[in-house]
Amino acid sequence: MPPRFGSRPNAPEFPMLAGIIPPFIDIVAKTFRISVNHTQRQICVSGIVSNEGNALPGKAVQVAIGVTVVIAGVTRSQQEIFTIPSSALLPGVQVETECSTAPLVYLDEDSGAKYTLELLVDFNHEVADLDRGDNYRSITTWWTNPKNSKLTRIGDIAAELKPRKR
Repeated sequence: MPPRFGSRPNAPEFPMLAGIIPPFIDIVAKTFRISVNHTQRQICVSGIVSNEGNALPGKAVQVAIGVTVVIAGVTRSQQEIFTIPSSALLPGVQVETECSTAPLVYLDEDSGAKYTLELLVDFNHEVADLDRGDNYRSITTWWTNPKNSKLTRIGDIAAELKPRKR
């Protein structure tokens, strides 16, 4: 039987290769770690990157973190590039980048203050990555002033809090 498209080497149709997996690298943009400092009115965004493969990359991996927000009708966008040494990207280990800071503007102060966070790994394609489809992650999020807000964050949905009737 001929191999099917998308089948893996250890699939049943390749019994002679069962248990043999060649070395591969799969660098993945996993998620973000976001810290909010309400006192200084800033956010700190770092990226979580992992190697889902079974081999170390031969080179350091470049990681870009982008933060875009609309403040008073003006789009503000910034990008920072960080380098993760290849020795830190052990298979199965998650690595956190340094932090990229941006000003904190609350949605209840400026209705356009929705943040788009982007994480892109190996953007110059310097690592022989098995799957480039997982090298990018993006989310849209926002914050409200905790002192006077009637809104709370539940994932990416804002829900109005109503007092209980007694």
